[in-house]
Amino acid sequence: MYLGVTGDAVAGAHTLKPGLNVGIGTTVPNALLQVNGTTFINATAQDASVTSAKLVVMQTPATADWTQTVKGGTTAGSSYGIRLNAGTNSSDAALVVRDVTNTNDFFKIRGDGNVGIGTITPGQRLSVVGTIESTSGGFEFPDGTTQTTSNILQTNTTNAGSVTSSCLPSTNK
Repeated sequence: MYLGVTGDAVAGAHTLKPGLNVGIGTTVPNALLQVNGTTFINATAQDASVTSAKLVVMQTPATADWTQTVKGGTTAGSSYGIRLNAGTNSSDAALVVRDVTNTNDFFKIRGDGNVGIGTITPGQRLSVVGTIESTSGGFEFPDGTTQTTSNILQTNTTNAGSVTSSCLPSTNK
C-alpha cells in the first residue's frame, strides 16, 4: 500500500478490509496497528463511544510482562485513571518517581505492594525516610485507637504504685 500527501491532496488512499492488521516497521503485525521503533504521538487516542476510552501500552503482546493502562469513563465505578500491571516480587517496580537526572528516587511502589517514600527499598507496607506529619486527625493504630497528642505514656488501667513523669528534651520547629 502506498499513501502519499501533496499539499491538501491524498494520493493512493486505501480503505482496509476488516480483520487486516497494519504494520509500521514490521511485515508481520500482531494487532490492528503495530509500530516497531521509536514513535512520537501528538494526538488524542479515544474510544469512539467516549464512555470507556483507554490507551494501553504493553511489552510485546506475546509475553505481556508489563502493561500501563490509562482509562477514563463516564459511569461512576467504571474508571480507574492510571493502572500499572507489574511483577509481584519485591525486586519488581510497579511505579517509581525520580528526578530528571535519574539519580534521586522520591517514591516507589514495589511489586510486592510495599511503598517507599524517600527510599526505594521499603521493608514494610509503608516505609518513610524523613519526618511524617499529621496536621489533623492523628494516627490510628491496629487496635482501633487514635493518638492525636504526643503523650509518651497513656494508660486506662489503675494499679497500685506510682508513676514518675518527666519531660524529654524537645526541638520545636
